[in-house]
Amino acid sequence: MDHDNKVGFRKAESGGLKEKEKPSKMEAKYPNGGSTPEKLKGLLVSPPLPCVKFCAILPRIQRHEVVHFTLTDFRLANNGLPEEIQKLRCRVNFRALKFTAPFQETGTEIVRLLRQRGRFLVLHLRYEKDMLAFTGCTEGCSKEEINELTQMRYSHPHWKHMGINPKKSRRLGFCPLTPEETALVLQALGIDRNIQIYTAAGEIYGDKRRMSRLEAAYPNLVRKDTILEASDLEAFEKHSNQLAALDFIVAAESDIFLATYGGNMAKVVEGHRSDRMGKPTRRLEIPDSPKDEDYFYSNPQECLPPLPQP
Repeated sequence: MDHDNKVGFRKAESGGLKEKEKPSKMEAKYPNGGSTPEKLKGLLVSPPLPCVKFCAILPRIQRHEVVHFTLTDFRLANNGLPEEIQKLRCRVNFRALKFTAPFQETGTEIVRLLRQRGRFLVLHLRYEKDMLAFTGCTEGCSKEEINELTQMRYSHPHWKHMGINPKKSRRLGFCPLTPEETALVLQALGIDRNIQIYTAAGEIYGDKRRMSRLEAAYPNLVRKDTILEASDLEAFEKHSNQLAALDFIVAAESDIFLATYGGNMAKVVEGHRSDRMGKPTRRLEIPDSPKDEDYFYSNPQECLPPLPQP
């Protein structure tokens, strides 16, 4: 991200600290000096009580100067705050955070080349090997592939779920669309088969066998490595998160965006597109279960014009 832009924005809004004496690794990870991070109880309520929120946090900011907030993407960190604070949060998320020049220029060049050929759809096709292993989703996979995915999942002991029932997960909606299902969805939505489809994805598990039906239905599938020269991507190719950043830039500017799985990337793109288009929206509110409310980045209602009253 463009650090100078972020710091300049914050200083203009409320003052800011650009540099601090670098703490030790232990201090950085556990500022209370213990073996586990310091946790604040009483904040996970909806809406948070102002004194609980500010009286508990302000002394820590004064003591440590830098405090890392987690779970601030949930609505429980949003509800009940003054409007001016909400507006500041919107400006920080959607104005202050910018990519550095190499990312922005490369992403913009991809968009320019796509626009030369007409309208384009960005398809965030989540069907990579590690993703399928993590979720336990094996629809359409061979027995050998299922065994390979299972072995991969059990080789990562830090992953939370091991004994996954693939059919149950799929029935509950926890699995991504397969490439074959994606073709059916695009057709059902009436997407022109001749439109350019930019696939924002890693290596698809099963490769040509799994992509054949989608490619037959929509022949104008392109990727960043088919649009740009290899030399243009050389600086990013060893870092999957940097390649994902390029996909994000293209997705945010696309005519149509379709995600086959509701992960973080899909939510962030959705939120940025909503903010860019400036259209009012309505979010799901569940006071008794704030973690299940709409993710802030996918539906930044506070950043958008209010809905007209009936």
